[in-house]
Amino acid sequence: MKTIYPTGLIVACLFLATACGGDEMSSTPSPEADIDLAKSIVLLHGDFESVVHVVTGKVRIYETAGDRVLVLDPFTTEAGPDLKVYLSTDDNASEFINLGDLKANSGRQYYPIADDVALSKYMYVHIWCQDFTVNFGQAALKEN
Repeated sequence: MKTIYPTGLIVACLFLATACGGDEMSSTPSPEADIDLAKSIVLLHGDFESVVHVVTGKVRIYETAGDRVLVLDPFTTEAGPDLKVYLSTDDNASEFINLGDLKANSGRQYYPIADDVALSKYMYVHIWCQDFTVNFGQAALKEN
């Protein structure tokens, strides 16, 4: 017996698989004043793993001069539209805090974290395509 697949379902699956891969962004981050990481304390760290697109690198959350900052370094990801950096409670980003637009597809990047964010609750970092609700890649955070 022949299996017949609905054409619309196949087209929808192909669209979702490729939807976040086309738009380009800068390949290097915009210039920022470097934070003196040598005088900072690493609170949490993790390694990225690819989910739907290739994402590689490391993430660390530092406390420096009373502020907390998430740092991607080294870091690379495939290009996509409307990529965001999320802190989330789980690997599905069921509950998340949007730290802002991804600044570049590669290189060191900094994202400040508000004082009222409970880091013990948000133990994942995602590179998330907000337009298409696609998780490019993620890192589970661990204590030092």
